[in-house]
Parts: sequence; structure tokens; C-alpha cells
Amino acid sequence: MRRGQAALEFLTTYGWAFLVILVMIGALAYFGILSPDKFLPERCTFSTETPCRDMQVSVSDGVKFYVTNNIGEKITAINFTVTSVDTETSASCTPSGTAAEIDVSASKEFTCSGSSFGLSEGSKAKFLVEGNYTRANGKYPKQVSGEIYAKVVA
Repeated sequence: MRRGQAALEFLTTYGWAFLVILVMIGALAYFGILSPDKFLPERCTFSTETPCRDMQVSVSDGVKFYVTNNIGEKITAINFTVTSVDTETSASCTPSGTAAEIDVSASKEFTCSGSSFGLSEGSKAKFLVEGNYTRANGKYPKQVSGEIYAKVVA
């Protein structure tokens, strides 16, 4: 008879300890301590042919990023489309300046209007970037893909 009572008290003690641990994890999650978004760094990841040098995501201007030409020859007809992972909306990007071309080892800024992204200041947003370019003496377009993850500014 005593062995049954000892086993029940043992299991009850572990049950209370397990319940306390669950309440602690729930409290940490409620206050945002377990949110991984706060700890992940901002990143702009493209292919090695056309790496992303810098980026900015803002409520008013949308997504801006710099692309560098590491191909070894001039590239032209550069087109990028940015898609928000959260809202699944897309926007076309326009290059700075008049021509959509990048000289060897040069960079060019691209701006994607963000009125339809529904961004809120202070949050972090993730975007998938798809694009293509043509080499100056080539005929066929090459594809580029990448990812932007950044904090949204005003």
C-alpha cells in the first residue's frame, strides 16, 4: 500500500514541476523574449555575380538596395521584382539614373515602391528578390535571385 502512495507522490511532484516550466515558457513567449526576430541580423543576400552591397526598407520609400557588378563585363537591361514574404505582394524596381546598366565593379541603386507592402515602422520584413540581366555583348538574359531581411524605418 505504501509503494503506491510513494509512486503517486513522485508523479505528482514531477507534474507540478512540469506545469511550472510550461507557465514560465508561456510568460517568456508572451513578453516577446523568445521572439527570434529580435536577434536575427539584417541581411541582403544575392548571388556572387551581382552581390547586394547595402539595403534599406522604409515605410515611405519601400525597398532600396545597391547591386554591384562582379561579372567582369558591363551588364545591361537589369530588371528586379521584390516580393514581400508576409503579404505576398510584389513591386517592380527602378534603377537610379537614366540607363539600366552597370559597369564592371560599379554599383547601382534600385528602388521598389512599397505602398502595397503594408510595412509598419520598427518591425522586420523579409523580401524575395528576383531579377535578370543581360551581358553587354550577350543575347540571353541571366537570372538573379536573393533575399532581403531588414528592420523597417520611417
